[in-house]
Amino acid sequence: MKTKRDFKAGDRVRLIEMGDDPDPIPAGTTGTVAGVYPQHDWLQLDVDWDNGRSLMLSIPPDRVERLSGGSSKSNSSSQGNWTMSTRAIIATQTYDRGILATYLHFDGYPEHVLPILVDGYLDPDEAIELIEGGELRSLQPRPAEPEYFATIRQTEVLKDESELDRLARYLNAEHIYFYDDMWRHRKA
Repeated sequence: MKTKRDFKAGDRVRLIEMGDDPDPIPAGTTGTVAGVYPQHDWLQLDVDWDNGRSLMLSIPPDRVERLSGGSSKSNSSSQGNWTMSTRAIIATQTYDRGILATYLHFDGYPEHVLPILVDGYLDPDEAIELIEGGELRSLQPRPAEPEYFATIRQTEVLKDESELDRLARYLNAEHIYFYDDMWRHRKA
């Protein structure tokens, strides 16, 4: 049996087999380990799958292999380039002084995201439209459209900016981007 020492958050894995889950992840799907939870005689892995799903594995009976390097880098064949699983929160203040926030799964580091936000989402309406689209898989410079996950995670409606840190902790986000009169960045 694989032990906690065999896996760590950030490891890249490929699913070999998923037991009798009613809605299984297809064999061969790759993902990034988000958490490792050893049990008495089995291991639970929380995995953010590249197909947009987040689903825990129970080992055994589920079987997974760690990809060489165990890095959080993944070769994205759909985009033909390397992407980082650096998570972020993108948020804005609404006209009624509330906060709208969404989750960005890939490429959340400032050198990538901040120029895209500053150059492409210039006013409050554009920021709100971006965030209301839901959970983001990735964000590319315009004219490319944001890539959204098809998930049930709704856009978060928060009372004030102080709740962004709680949301970032909950989602394991490393960065927060906030628009009020301009885009600002801070580490979560």
